[in-house]
Amino acid sequence: MLTEEGKETVRLYRVLQGEHQRFLGRLEGRLGDVGRLYSLLRKVTMRVSARNVFLGKVKEVRKGAVSTEVTLVLPGGETLCSVVTNQSAGVLGLKPGLEAYAFFKASAVILGKDLHNAKVSARNLLCGTVGRIVHGPVNAEVSVSLEGGTVLTAIVTDVSAKSLKLAPGDHVCALVKASSVILGLDA
Repeated sequence: MLTEEGKETVRLYRVLQGEHQRFLGRLEGRLGDVGRLYSLLRKVTMRVSARNVFLGKVKEVRKGAVSTEVTLVLPGGETLCSVVTNQSAGVLGLKPGLEAYAFFKASAVILGKDLHNAKVSARNLLCGTVGRIVHGPVNAEVSVSLEGGTVLTAIVTDVSAKSLKLAPGDHVCALVKASSVILGLDA
């Protein structure tokens, strides 16, 4: 036997269910097959497994023989470089001023201290402050707050995190190869 509150909950659910069915009926009457709409919506609301997803504005596009180098400016003023194929750059229509997303996996990040004057082949050097470290038996997850407020996540071996003596509040730099940065646009 249901309580009065339980009966009211069931009644409200049935009202909601009926309104939802009427809404879908009206929508299908206006759009046709709503299954196609749901399929389209699933495609444009993609989620990704990359821990680092940054929205920026394209600053520069340099086309080469095979690849295009794209520089994004993040909201805090940091720059992020990506190298994509010329075909991908063309399909995306990349040009200065365009908003684009940059994706890269946390495992693609190399952390270090005192790297401001280091000579390295990685195009992206993003520096900030260690926010949080989660140590595990094999890997450590390190959150780095960049100067503009964006948070970058790195997965490094726990041995590396300990040998760097990383602690919250420490200044640290993240290296990311331009070829590891994937670009995307809103549909």
